[in-house]
Amino acid sequence: MRNIINDSNTKNKDQPVIKTDFQYFWIKVFDFAFYSMVKKSFYSFRIKNLKNLKQIDPEKGTIFYANHCCWWDGVIGYLLNRHFFYTNMHVMIEHLGRFPLLSKIGAFSVEKNTPQASVKALNYCVNILKNPANSLWIFPEGSVKPPDSRPVKFENGLAYIIQKLDEVNLVPIAHRYTFVREDRPEVFVEVGKPIKINDKSLSRKELIEYLERGFNELLENQKYELSTGNFDNYEFFIKARLCLLKLIENNFKYFVQRINT
Repeated sequence: MRNIINDSNTKNKDQPVIKTDFQYFWIKVFDFAFYSMVKKSFYSFRIKNLKNLKQIDPEKGTIFYANHCCWWDGVIGYLLNRHFFYTNMHVMIEHLGRFPLLSKIGAFSVEKNTPQASVKALNYCVNILKNPANSLWIFPEGSVKPPDSRPVKFENGLAYIIQKLDEVNLVPIAHRYTFVREDRPEVFVEVGKPIKINDKSLSRKELIEYLERGFNELLENQKYELSTGNFDNYEFFIKARLCLLKLIENNFKYFVQRINT
């Protein structure tokens, strides 16, 4: 991870109620906690196309945007950043006041009760992304949707941030949770190719539609690939041990022979 940059002291009127306040101690605590939770709940965590990260411009801030289908999405994003992205990752969370400790690992609040409060959080995103060591993990759909809900539709926040910056890395992330052959589901993450917006004349609506098309294609390609059992290009990040029943199933003849001897 790059040197931790604490944004809590930034003097700017465009700040959320709860700002990021990175604390190394809590980062290490959540590293252990989230990794343990995923290893316990999923058989594996696999990743495809990490090579695309090499195309990121290190002189620019980065927006990682992903689909949002369940509670685990934020945990997956956190582990990806800590083990592969190595940035000071920020994520906006609604109702962060219920668990303000998350601000110690990069979360900041967004209040959607008024347009002014939402714009304040978006402007905070713009300010942090001016530093190339920072990144933003965002769910542009704005809320949790079923995993196969199509087409994916983005709210305007992502386009607002992009248009306020001269340049920024845009990296789409597709993830899917599915049962394959084991007793627990598996996590599959695909890192899309970084996107550069060259046409500054695009309206906010045109920009959103352009990003939506590419993201829907990424999700559909991943869905098709996994549905046909094509896992060849996915690398294991986490792989749990088989449970006792699966061990017996996989080695049934061996266990029978041992019992009969």
